[in-house]
Amino acid sequence: MKNMPRNIKSSKNARPVLVIDDEYYVTRGISYLLQDEGLTCISKNDSEGVLELVDKERPQVIVLDINIPKIDGFQILKQIRQRKDFDDMVIMVLTARGHEEDIENGMALGANEYILKPFNPLDLRDKIKAVYAAKRGN
Repeated sequence: MKNMPRNIKSSKNARPVLVIDDEYYVTRGISYLLQDEGLTCISKNDSEGVLELVDKERPQVIVLDINIPKIDGFQILKQIRQRKDFDDMVIMVLTARGHEEDIENGMALGANEYILKPFNPLDLRDKIKAVYAAKRGN
């Protein structure tokens, strides 16, 4: 992604990235990588209180695992997409569930991206940077 600004959070109005994954090292790794780009990251390792957090923080991007404790990622995705005031949020599913029916289900429920684990963290970072650049009109 050439010509992408180094620090993508040039405005205090930039909304955070929410990373939801049951594996701590995944949430921390993604958070550190994005914080190096100047983004605010919020991470969760289960689904408890996720919808309230989304309502409060209004993330620009949600990185969502499917296999998380309590409520699975498909249900969270469905509940977020049922709210019209959340339509502008970009949801990137990041999961090991790569069966064709899982991918079709995720996309049908409203995922913008469906990324399979293992994944390249730099590719994920670039996809997220592209969302923020598009929002700024770059």
